[in-house]
Amino acid sequence: MIEMQNAADVLFRIFEDNNEYPSLATKRLECEHPELIYHINRMLEIYFKFKDKLCPASSNENFRFFLDLIIKIAIIFHDLGKLNCFFQWKMARNTNRIEVNAGEFIEIKKTWSYHTELSALMAWCFINYLKGKVGILKPQDSKDLDEKMNILIEYLDIIIVNSILTHHSSLGNIEDLSRFKNLKQSTYKSYYSILVRSYFMYIKKSLPHLITHLTKKWQNNEKFCNKNHASFKRNFDFLENLINFVNEFSYAINYLSANPLKILEDFKGALIREKFDKILKKEKKERKIILFFLIIHLSSVLTHLDKWEATTSRTNNDYFKSLEFESPLINTDIRGNPIKIISEYLMIKKSKREEPYPLDAIRDLFSDHIINEAQHIELNKIYTLTAPCGIGKTLALLNLAFNLRRKFFQKYQYYPRIIYALPFISICDQLEKEIQQIFKCQSQTNILTIHHYLSDLDKNTSLQDEEEYVPIQDFKTLNTYEIKNWFSEIIVTTTIKLFNTLFTFNKKNLMRFHKLANTIIIIDEYHSIPKKYHELVRCCLLLLTRLFNMTFILATATTAGLFLEKDPLIELTSGISEKFNPINRYKLRFHNSKKISDGKIQFCNEIGLEEAKEFCRKSCEQNLDKSIMIVMNTRKNAKEIYDYLVNQCNLNRPICHLSANLIPYHRKKILEKIEKILNNSSKKREENIKTNIVLVTTQLIEAGIDISFQKIIRDLGPLYSIVQVAGRCNRNMEIKDIDKLPIIDIINIENSFNKVYDPIDIDSVKIFLEKLQTKYHDESIMKHPESKPSDPMLSQGTYIEINEKQVREQFIEYPKILNDRKIREDDCYENVLKMNFKHLTKNFKLIKELVDIPIIVIPAFKNSTDPMIKEIPKLITDLKQERRNDFPRKLYSFMTDIYKSQKSKIKTPPFERITNNGMEYYILDLNNPAAKKYYDKKLGLIIE
Repeated sequence: MIEMQNAADVLFRIFEDNNEYPSLATKRLECEHPELIYHINRMLEIYFKFKDKLCPASSNENFRFFLDLIIKIAIIFHDLGKLNCFFQWKMARNTNRIEVNAGEFIEIKKTWSYHTELSALMAWCFINYLKGKVGILKPQDSKDLDEKMNILIEYLDIIIVNSILTHHSSLGNIEDLSRFKNLKQSTYKSYYSILVRSYFMYIKKSLPHLITHLTKKWQNNEKFCNKNHASFKRNFDFLENLINFVNEFSYAINYLSANPLKILEDFKGALIREKFDKILKKEKKERKIILFFLIIHLSSVLTHLDKWEATTSRTNNDYFKSLEFESPLINTDIRGNPIKIISEYLMIKKSKREEPYPLDAIRDLFSDHIINEAQHIELNKIYTLTAPCGIGKTLALLNLAFNLRRKFFQKYQYYPRIIYALPFISICDQLEKEIQQIFKCQSQTNILTIHHYLSDLDKNTSLQDEEEYVPIQDFKTLNTYEIKNWFSEIIVTTTIKLFNTLFTFNKKNLMRFHKLANTIIIIDEYHSIPKKYHELVRCCLLLLTRLFNMTFILATATTAGLFLEKDPLIELTSGISEKFNPINRYKLRFHNSKKISDGKIQFCNEIGLEEAKEFCRKSCEQNLDKSIMIVMNTRKNAKEIYDYLVNQCNLNRPICHLSANLIPYHRKKILEKIEKILNNSSKKREENIKTNIVLVTTQLIEAGIDISFQKIIRDLGPLYSIVQVAGRCNRNMEIKDIDKLPIIDIINIENSFNKVYDPIDIDSVKIFLEKLQTKYHDESIMKHPESKPSDPMLSQGTYIEINEKQVREQFIEYPKILNDRKIREDDCYENVLKMNFKHLTKNFKLIKELVDIPIIVIPAFKNSTDPMIKEIPKLITDLKQERRNDFPRKLYSFMTDIYKSQKSKIKTPPFERITNNGMEYYILDLNNPAAKKYYDKKLGLIIE
């Protein structure tokens, strides 16, 4: 520490002798405005310009006033630690060396110039100053002191200090909030003593100089001096307190620089001994969650503002020069009356069909009901929409969202963002096409953003159609930064992206979190949220409606058991649920039974893969006039059954395969082929059985894909998954005769569900079937076919059969079964209550992640006309030479993976191993003839 002290003394003398207080924020030569004053002032300008978006609207004006206050404090103080003599020396002189004596140099260590701790310390001093001022940190109307106000005021210092400490990194745990906690150790005590002492000595002249210039800029800015500005008086009250603080604080600097450990001990005591202990041991759960999200919101706003300003003012790249927080169109509705446009689109869509579907009458009834309900819905609530598959939920959800959007505008005078989250990328792509057709707009513009890991994020390159991303009329094409940070009016994303934004706080997700405030969020197929996260998600969604002016609409074809009966939910179809009774499109048949105790029968017992193959073969032979979908839980079983049907059975009909073994590029093409065959075969099915396709796939097909098969075989999964897959059968109710309804066979192949689903979901299916047997004691759903011994499955006797109508009638029991099952409270919920942001980021996984080895498959590009494929060689070269820090997102369309246990099978050519930023990838180039035996465009990756 002697070197550090000597270096500080030398620097202070240099700055004193030369009257040198540069107050620089950066040393970048290309930066037009490197000054700290400029950086802070620009952040304030941006904040006031977009305050409606960055500081959530609220009916509680006091709450918004205090939230506005902490954002301004965080902005002004977040970089004041840069008035550290070591930091300023490095910036001003562009060197880490200090000459303390003739020819004797000291190297400035990296930790000496850190600024976030010192910035947080100064912010804490200002907060203490405000607390000493009568009425500053109290609400103006004591009647308005609700829970969130109480928490905001009580923990103001923790919220601000934590955001400043972490504005250059991912959020850590709140127990690490004070990095001065190791003061008992002599090394830390000496280090911080010298750092804080030199800091206060340096800012004695710098801080008043900086604040004076900052307030002059603010006072002379017409945007902020407009007397019509709602927050005019409060802004200048804040300025006056800031100036007074600087003046009064200047008198205390001599004492503080002479007694640096005193302020450090006070800082540590106030944040750790007093507040931290109370949060962990005494606060109620709900109050903890409110504090949790307040910390995240401020951190998100500060991180985004700091990144935006620093990037725009420190680079000459036009890519960022045009960046705006919102486009002008964010404050206009989409092309006139979007609700009318949606209705007209639906009418046009129906008119194009040569014959009406039998289900159309019920769809019309459902649509009319939702239009009526949309007139009465309110903001800041949670709505659920439970309706059968294929009823038209997508357009209904958009209708509801735009009605809420209109009401939001009437109340707050600007339009909110709509975020539409879906469980699968394939459904996102389908919704994208529909929105494009409805509003005649393009993707990746200020109207519509599609954001998932396969999204095209480069505004200069389209996927296939060169015209796809060219802006038309008043649309503004977004760049990668704007796409990733949700600048559009409509965001279509995956459920994973949405919940990662809510519960994982690495920097890229944190930058997006504040965009959730003042939004209407649709979560489609919300039954896919794992049971272990139910309590976490339930509590958080209920609080977010009150805290950040958010409205949620959660949709499903089943019921999910996510909420409790006491929760203030509004079911939008409660008035017409009986109208769905005529919808009866299939029968579920659960096979392979055996008697258990008390005379009951257990269904879906395990069978072998060979037995399953034979069952699939017979089903295909006996249903030549039907299109058939076979859904497996694992890629391996899907491949085995596909191979068997293609190579050992003479079915004389098209057979397709879809699984994650195929790269997304090929999956998309196969799906387009399937849709074309199904559409073309609807009229020719009886004339030509060759048009009746067989699809062998995995659960990636189970939801949202608007295709309709006439028979399905499904490996055992959770009941909600079975119902979703069933939604791809007889989708438009072409077959209405109950005796001729398609059969969906449920079999259990080698208990493969253990590799994919939570055991609690499978146990709940079995309990559900037991309850059905008890309810239908007359055995009306029990079947005893007379089967020949040679029939592998049906020869085993009794099976249980239940039609779609009966499923809906009894499905209300399923959430109760789930909630009755005891499950260990997930660690992620505990991490929220303990403010362990770092641990939550690491542990929250909406889907089960396996340890895989990523493989990039390069299609043959010699004769290809696809610009996407032609670009791959350059992207691979960049990846090999590590010319870029991030993984080229376009390559995701050509990636699959294998389990880590299979790694030994790909270590030799034609597989080529490369590393990029510490990550390991294997390349399989199909332009090499030797590679073709490892990958097939129909099967995908083949690793035996």
